[in-house]
Amino acid sequence: MLMNSNIQFDLNAVYFLNRDTGFVVGDSSFLHGLMYNTTNGGNSWTAVNIPATQGLNDIIFIDDQTGFSVGGDGSILKTTDGGNSWNIKASGSTRDLSNISFPVHDTGYVVATGYNWEFLKTTDGGDTWNIIPIAPLSNLSSLEAVHFTDASTGFIGGWYLASFVKTSDGGNSWSNVNISNSGTGLYSIYFPSPGIGYAVGWNGTLYKTDDGGNNWNTQVSGTPNDLYSVYFMNDSTGIIVGSWGLILKTSNGGSITTNSMIQKAEEEHLSIFSGPYSNSLTIEFNNDKREAFELEVFDLIGNRVKRIGNIVSESFVVEKENLTPGIYIIELRSATKTYNEKVLIE
Repeated sequence: MLMNSNIQFDLNAVYFLNRDTGFVVGDSSFLHGLMYNTTNGGNSWTAVNIPATQGLNDIIFIDDQTGFSVGGDGSILKTTDGGNSWNIKASGSTRDLSNISFPVHDTGYVVATGYNWEFLKTTDGGDTWNIIPIAPLSNLSSLEAVHFTDASTGFIGGWYLASFVKTSDGGNSWSNVNISNSGTGLYSIYFPSPGIGYAVGWNGTLYKTDDGGNNWNTQVSGTPNDLYSVYFMNDSTGIIVGSWGLILKTSNGGSITTNSMIQKAEEEHLSIFSGPYSNSLTIEFNNDKREAFELEVFDLIGNRVKRIGNIVSESFVVEKENLTPGIYIIELRSATKTYNEKVLIE
């Protein structure tokens, strides 16, 4: 069932304390953080007053009063009154914090996108945070996923330079997870219980462990789509969501059935015109159905530097403005299509 939230911005994460009370977080067109709250099961939503932050990417509660939200520019927000008020906690990071895990009340972990090889850890309930390298391994990865099953045992996953690592000593040391395709990027990791876990990522990648993460087996997802998030209500019943509106559901711990899916459009050409003395880019693409597209521009370390929404024409102009010379990735997407191109800004 599609519900009208009356929220006109991107929403990146949702968390419900119970069947009635929940929160969503995201970012506005100016990349500012936003948060909304419902007390009637999602039928209506009210904006929550939060300190000024960059866009928010994740939210979690560790009890009915204490919660955290993380986002851009190292933003960490904490509430101790059930989400009525939020305070900024210094993270020591300026990265785009992407995912948070609190296995126990005092100990939490956070990872960030953009090429890095570190995580954040707290041992005092989120009041202070330390940046710790993922040692002794060496890599650079855009880290999207962190999940700890207890204060000591946890997993981190990332993409572009793919990564999947495990610690058994609270992050003091890490080792690579042995999977069938170590070059596959991961977007989400979830354990419904300490022994059973799932990891999802690029091109329909789906892994499952039955022994607490010591061994991971490939499962057949039945789709080539990227899988962005996985959540299981118990060891057997879970939902996976992915690109092109994909929703997968299992009720037996891994026999996936497609619940709904928007088929990927055939690849079409995206034309970008610019000159070394031009202050703008002209972008042309096929949009004969006049769908609403959104444009995002990323630098090569994964930072989003520009966004334009509600594009319905087949040609439009993007001002270079403060973009420094270099290579950027342009993503133009609607509900049914996505274009990706690299462009050189001179």
